[in-house]
Amino acid sequence: MGGAAEPHSGATGLEGFLPPPTIERLQRQAVEGPIVIVYADVAHGGALILSPAGADHIRLPGLSSDAVFEQVIGLSDALHAVEGDFLGRAAAQSAILAVLGWLWRRVAEPILNRLDIAGGSDERARVFWCPVGALALLPIFAAGLHTEPEHSVPDRTVSSFITTVRALEHARNRPSGDGASAVIVAMPMVEGDDSGFDDGAWDFGVEPAVDMGPVVGV
Repeated sequence: MGGAAEPHSGATGLEGFLPPPTIERLQRQAVEGPIVIVYADVAHGGALILSPAGADHIRLPGLSSDAVFEQVIGLSDALHAVEGDFLGRAAAQSAILAVLGWLWRRVAEPILNRLDIAGGSDERARVFWCPVGALALLPIFAAGLHTEPEHSVPDRTVSSFITTVRALEHARNRPSGDGASAVIVAMPMVEGDDSGFDDGAWDFGVEPAVDMGPVVGV
């Protein structure tokens, strides 16, 4: 009791239960596209880029923890202001574009340049983003200067988000189902239902605010 847990090196299927994964094991998950782990620190941040060829690190000046929290608060305030009057919505749109521009300059552009992913290509590159901490609250997939062509993440990549590299590995290695499927259909009224709901109860009033291009979640 009280002793540190030791790796289960002899149990079948549990060889990698406690030890941290090797860099080679993590790199194998980048077979469909580079994995970019982005983090912020006290003064600046950085990104660890995993690819089948190896691991690379890029320093991101100005990506401090305080700066990230400031952008998170600004984005949250802007999203709430979207529900206001016309002037409030216009100001909110400007604030959202400012956050996306900041994300482009501080995070996305230097990373895509390091990966040699430029605009103008007919086929966009696949990138797996793994933001750490409060960065996960910011839409890196939508970062960009949206008034300038080819200066945004949607223009250059198809983005996927992951929580950890090991979670991506687990999802890929998960056994497939037995082929069973189900079709679920929402119906405004069902014969014999006396719940009192009518057609209007299914109108959630949700509309897309802006088309940011294809985004593939993992």
